[in-house]
Amino acid sequence: MNEHKSKCGICRDLIPLVKDDVASEGSREYVHEHIKECRECFDEYESYSALSADSEGEAKYNKLAERIKTMIWSGALIMLIVGLALGIGISPVSSKLIFIIPVAACVIVAAFNYKTDKTRMLWVLGTLAAFVAAYLLMRCIRPFEYNVSYWVASHLTFAVVFIAVVSAFFMKRYMAAAVFAGYCICGIAGEVFGTVSYDPGGGRLHNGWIIAVLVLAAFTIAGVMAELICSRKKKQ
Repeated sequence: MNEHKSKCGICRDLIPLVKDDVASEGSREYVHEHIKECRECFDEYESYSALSADSEGEAKYNKLAERIKTMIWSGALIMLIVGLALGIGISPVSSKLIFIIPVAACVIVAAFNYKTDKTRMLWVLGTLAAFVAAYLLMRCIRPFEYNVSYWVASHLTFAVVFIAVVSAFFMKRYMAAAVFAGYCICGIAGEVFGTVSYDPGGGRLHNGWIIAVLVLAAFTIAGVMAELICSRKKKQ
């Protein structure tokens, strides 16, 4: 019995060397011969093989994921700096790119890491999908006379989506939800509470866009406050 335990001990000490392909030919033969006769050492050999393969695959995946994330965030940062340097007001395309690139980076990274963090991926993709649906409704359906919602969709969408998606990526759920709610409600509030005035040329002016911006800002601030309260509670 003691001799058997001794052989098992030697075999199990040699298994990592054999699996890593650094054992001598004699050690390799010893292990292979022993596991033919010993079921426990055979199971040890097989389990080490599976664990080693899984660990190696996971390590490669994590390394590749980190490299891709670094490339994506570096590219997004460069585009943001270049966009700000050129000036936001140069053209609609340049101003939108400032927000599109970081949003795309968040979506790609979240989707790439879905195996390890499905909740983050669902929040990011869900937030983006919700904004796309709301945007299409605002652009296509115009139930009010002054179409403040249409103005919101045309001028504020990219900036608001940037705030919400980045918040969702960093799991600031209250912030993402509050910004989306503000985006949906602000146009209606501007339409309902806005007033009409007349300019010297006889044209009509509507201040609904000011109300919409204020409502959206209020919801955004509410989201920030909710995140601060939640963070304080977690620390306590």
